[in-house]
Amino acid sequence: MKKLKYKISQEEDIKQLVFKAYPLLKDTYKYQSGVSPFGNLFAIGSNQCSIFVNEVLDCLDIDKDGNLKTSDADRMFITVNAARSGPYNPANGMIRCQMIEFVIRCAIEKYFVSKIEENELDSVNRFLEEFVFGKCQGFN
Repeated sequence: MKKLKYKISQEEDIKQLVFKAYPLLKDTYKYQSGVSPFGNLFAIGSNQCSIFVNEVLDCLDIDKDGNLKTSDADRMFITVNAARSGPYNPANGMIRCQMIEFVIRCAIEKYFVSKIEENELDSVNRFLEEFVFGKCQGFN
């Protein structure tokens, strides 16, 4: 996982917060990566990532002045995958740790960058409460 740089919040606080949502994110990842794997490797491709953000999380803002748009989610996907490929990490696919990074980046973009929340911790907490805990159920 690429080390994120936080401006206000502490990394350890965000890790503890994401740890609470980890079982849901793990089960969601297992399902999403199994839909269209890369050969023998399970990973989430860009098309499946778009489906995940649009239909499962339903967290994108439709209007052009929205806080998290489709182009932002695509940019996050590219950022998470930039120059990170290996024998168990396909070049154009997200593995589990990258998916968690993707969710954190989306939360920060949606609430912190747009100045809705005051810090990254509150942004991640709000994103998890609004989108992950309620909508990532049933992927076991």
